[in-house]
Amino acid sequence: KRSSYGVQSRLTARAIVVEGNNGKRAVLLKTDNYLAQDALIRRTAQILAEQGSSIGYEQILHSATHNHSSAYSSTPSWGVWIFEDLFDPRFFEHQARKIAQAILMAERNLKPARMGATTVRHKTYKGNVVRLATADDGTPAGYPLEYGDLGLVVMRFDELTAEGPKPLAAWVNWGEHPESLDGHNLHTADFLAPFER
Repeated sequence: KRSSYGVQSRLTARAIVVEGNNGKRAVLLKTDNYLAQDALIRRTAQILAEQGSSIGYEQILHSATHNHSSAYSSTPSWGVWIFEDLFDPRFFEHQARKIAQAILMAERNLKPARMGATTVRHKTYKGNVVRLATADDGTPAGYPLEYGDLGLVVMRFDELTAEGPKPLAAWVNWGEHPESLDGHNLHTADFLAPFER
């Protein structure tokens, strides 16, 4: 809701399209959004259908970075308007088209690949800021500490070439808040931009 005076790093939508041995496809989608939202992915699926994509709504796994320093005027959900400057349909449509573009690009560039994955357990989780609480009526509120994500998930995709496997893509899921640049009033992907580079 604050005016920005500049851009520290650009926000992106990135997609990995995976096709299994059974020919079925799925999309691992990342956006530098404050929240993931169903309406945006449904609009993206409409655009994909118009473009003749084999990817539909049910095949998209959307992960938002929960970035506190990203522009976010794309949700029609009135409850979230507390955190944004209401709904801007132009912003919504622009974002849906950029997401569709990322998925289409990944779909057109499928390569034979192998995948490996692991979860690294850790105890560096920053608990939910609401923590445990008691509501006004005496009922439990907040988030139990065991709801925290104590695993760092990494998936690696290597392209299979005649010269041998070479790195193609990586998918990382780490349940942490990217808000280190909060308060600086810059549009930013936060620590994720240099991490992705």
